[in-house]
Amino acid sequence: MRFNIYSVLVFVFSLFFTSCVKEDLNDCYYSECSEDEVCVNGECVVFDQNKLAFNSQLRPKKIVVSNFIVKRFPNHLWDPSSGPDLIIQIIQGGTNILWQNPIAFQNVTIMPFSVPLTSPLEFLGNYNGISINVYDDDGNLYDQFMGGALGSFYLGNGYPDVVNIDLGGAVGFQFDLRYEF
Repeated sequence: MRFNIYSVLVFVFSLFFTSCVKEDLNDCYYSECSEDEVCVNGECVVFDQNKLAFNSQLRPKKIVVSNFIVKRFPNHLWDPSSGPDLIIQIIQGGTNILWQNPIAFQNVTIMPFSVPLTSPLEFLGNYNGISINVYDDDGNLYDQFMGGALGSFYLGNGYPDVVNIDLGGAVGFQFDLRYEF
């Protein structure tokens, strides 16, 4: 009887130690892709942004906005006998102002309005959850809110040159983008 108990214990321990297989959860860990390839699910594929699936899309390190257009804002008499003095804010996470024009764009009457950028806007990090708010600057602490829209610079379905953040409401925006990896 004693022999059988030891045999069973030896068998159980040997089964326990020999049956464990270390599993590599990263399919691309051992892949050595060439310079123009990326690893997707353990296979090296030639980088083609038009064929990447949502889950395997490379995340850009930086998104550069070269042109920014306010497609529309409410047609309302914002200032007596002139157009609104636009203050535009690009906000992330509800409180983090990524960009705001330092001086109001005076008497804007023509839509679409191409925002004059002194240099391209560069965004790093998380590109989702962007809100854009437009105000009429009244020269005091009570600027009038004209409207806003929510959207994303990084869509997860390719790298479009143009992104529209436009929910069909009072305001709509268009961004010309470039991606850096």
